[in-house]
Amino acid sequence: MTIFSLVVTLAFAYLASQEERFGGLRAVTVAYAFNTLRFVAALADPLVGTTHSSFAINICSTLGGVFLVAGALRMGGAARWPRWLVPVGIAGIAFAAWGAYGGMPLVLRAIIFLAFGAVASWVFAWGLFRLARRTTFGGFRVVGMLAVVLGVLRVAAAFWPSGATAQIVGLMLASTVYLAIGVALITAMQRSQFLDARDAKLQAKSAGRQAQAAIDSTTDMMSLLRVEPDGRLIVEMVNPSHVKFTSGAFPDREIATPIGRDLGEFLRAELGLSAQDADAVLSSYREAARTGLPQRSIATIGGRTREAVFTPLAERDGRVTHVFYRGTDTTEQRRAANELRRSGERLARILDLAPVAISISTLSGGRIHYVNPAWCRQTGYPAGEALGRTMRELGIWAGDDRRREALLRELQAGPAQFEHSYVNRHGHTQHSLVSAMTFDHEGEQCALVIAQDVTAAAEARQRANVLTERLAQVFSLSPAPLVVASFDEGRFLEVNDAWLAFYGGRREEVIGRTAHELQYWVDPYDRDRLLGALRRGERISDFSTRFRRRDGSVADCIFRAEAIEWAGTKAIVGSLQDVTELRRLNETLEARVHERTAELEQTLGELEAFSYSVSHDLRAPLRAMSSFASLLAARSAVAGDAQAADYAERITRAAGRMAEIVNELLRYSRLARQPIETQPVALEPEVRALARELGEQVAGRRIRWEFGALPVVRADPMLLRLVLQNLMDNAVKYSRQRDEAVISVTARDDAAGNIEIAVRDNGVGFDMAHAANLFRPFQRLHDETEFEGTGIGLAHAKRIIERHGGRLWAEAAPGQGATFRFTLPR
Repeated sequence: MTIFSLVVTLAFAYLASQEERFGGLRAVTVAYAFNTLRFVAALADPLVGTTHSSFAINICSTLGGVFLVAGALRMGGAARWPRWLVPVGIAGIAFAAWGAYGGMPLVLRAIIFLAFGAVASWVFAWGLFRLARRTTFGGFRVVGMLAVVLGVLRVAAAFWPSGATAQIVGLMLASTVYLAIGVALITAMQRSQFLDARDAKLQAKSAGRQAQAAIDSTTDMMSLLRVEPDGRLIVEMVNPSHVKFTSGAFPDREIATPIGRDLGEFLRAELGLSAQDADAVLSSYREAARTGLPQRSIATIGGRTREAVFTPLAERDGRVTHVFYRGTDTTEQRRAANELRRSGERLARILDLAPVAISISTLSGGRIHYVNPAWCRQTGYPAGEALGRTMRELGIWAGDDRRREALLRELQAGPAQFEHSYVNRHGHTQHSLVSAMTFDHEGEQCALVIAQDVTAAAEARQRANVLTERLAQVFSLSPAPLVVASFDEGRFLEVNDAWLAFYGGRREEVIGRTAHELQYWVDPYDRDRLLGALRRGERISDFSTRFRRRDGSVADCIFRAEAIEWAGTKAIVGSLQDVTELRRLNETLEARVHERTAELEQTLGELEAFSYSVSHDLRAPLRAMSSFASLLAARSAVAGDAQAADYAERITRAAGRMAEIVNELLRYSRLARQPIETQPVALEPEVRALARELGEQVAGRRIRWEFGALPVVRADPMLLRLVLQNLMDNAVKYSRQRDEAVISVTARDDAAGNIEIAVRDNGVGFDMAHAANLFRPFQRLHDETEFEGTGIGLAHAKRIIERHGGRLWAEAAPGQGATFRFTLPR
């Protein structure tokens, strides 16, 4: 039995070492080891004595049962050993000592220990049956049934007869059970190993078929080449993708199979490669075989690009026997990559040329990845300073953190548009219209931001708001009555205080009501005519109509109106002028004009009569004074007295001058009533004739006359000659102190379309501070003794020019001459 128990122990130990998935077998091995020791202790009874032998047998039985139960529970599926096994083991050791040395009754000892062994055997059988359900090892069920039999034998042994024959029969039965357990385990292990070997071969064949199918079906190019001792490479395997690639690279050649052929010879014979090109292809294979390290290469064959890896396969001694080739046709990938790169370059150029600012930054930290030139121009930061930094670090972000968080939430929900203000590098606040969206860039969420600079528009909008406020103030404070009404209905939208004062009502009584409800238009036809003109795009400037006030009174008005856009509605803005009183006054104006004209004509007649009377009445005394002074000067007494003769001469001259003044005064008064008969007058012949006459009057003086292009004008010939004669005579007179007098007469068109004539001299000139006195009668700027004249000639000229509808003025400076200009209608 000891040998049989040892066989069972070794069988379980082998299973425990080979099958880690069979939990609890190590504990079972220990249990059968204690069982073997129990039989050894029984054999040692003659040597150590019955007492010590019994003690050893009892301890081995107890500990063997404890480990057997522990292993059975683990085989049954328990995660750990039960804690109660330790107290049971300690109690078993105590019972073993009591049974060996304490005089425990033999029957009780037999019942305890044999019954404990039977229970352990049955628990062990339960564990084996549970383990058999979870594994394919067929021996566990047989061993489990034998363990049940062994337990039955241990129960029967407690009540077994004590004769020698009975003991022998019991030992033989137990030995038979142990032998059966050992044979069952060994047979099951041998069958399991045979099945495992068969399964391994089947799996290997299946894996080989799957690998070959994978090699044949893959799009990668694969081949296996054997390395010969002389360095040749013999092709042993080529998959269809490799054959397809080679055929596609050389479509004009009939290519035979390379299996079993030297690769170099195949390249030269079948593909037509030169020796140099064939060596280039073989170099990677040879390098992999020589170094034992994988090699990589990229090559273009027949217009197709392939990337390959050459993997050496070596024996245990390090000798490379094969080289495995795996290549990928990357022609399309490279073409796609090149196209993607070109697309990226085109996109980059588009972004760089875009007129709006574009930036890409991380969504979480806000780190800037990309900015285009427009962004740099708007912010003032070069790309080198901006990349890798945040808007806040650059000082661009003008908002608070809550604003940024709100924008991030809006952006994460989808594309967003918003207005944003930021501060550029120069400290100026800029306004942008922003469009933003999120996208994934290399596994990180980023934001694409496109910002259009609307600073000018924002400032213009701000100025427009200010202007609108000011216009509203002007509208409200304007002294002219102003009204805004809807175009079609005539509903009052806004009125100012002046209009309310004109109408006589309150604002809440007017706003929102129509002109028809207020009976504002006295004649509705006037309103229809006004709307018709506005619909034709006309601007109403002087529209005469009548409006009814709140108290029912009617006002005559001049209405000015224009169609405008008011709060999204077509409207009319108008201003009115109350001309009721003005029209009443105009009705009496004509009568008053006739009355005043008659009075003026009467006054002028009386003035002319008075002037004639004065001039006539003054002429007789002046002639008498001159005659008597001449007679007095002729008397011998006076002629002999020089002083008396001088007095008489002075009286004569004064009387003559007085007569000239009276004549000029009479002529000046007649100019107001003298009719003007205009006709075309050629200036050039008239001016040249006057120049000749004046030159003859001052013979001996050096005078240079200069004449420009003088046109034909429309004027009264006689009166125009008087003006030219007066101005040219003054030019001759006031330039007498020059060695050579230079007098020019020119003409030109002025801005009003009239003809401007200028008479210029290089004479003494005058101070412009006294220019206003030039054209007043009898006003002189020079002393009479220095330059003769009555002082009324320029007054005559001014009145004549004004009666022609022109004007006369002068320009001069002391010592630099003078220029007299006058205008005439063309």
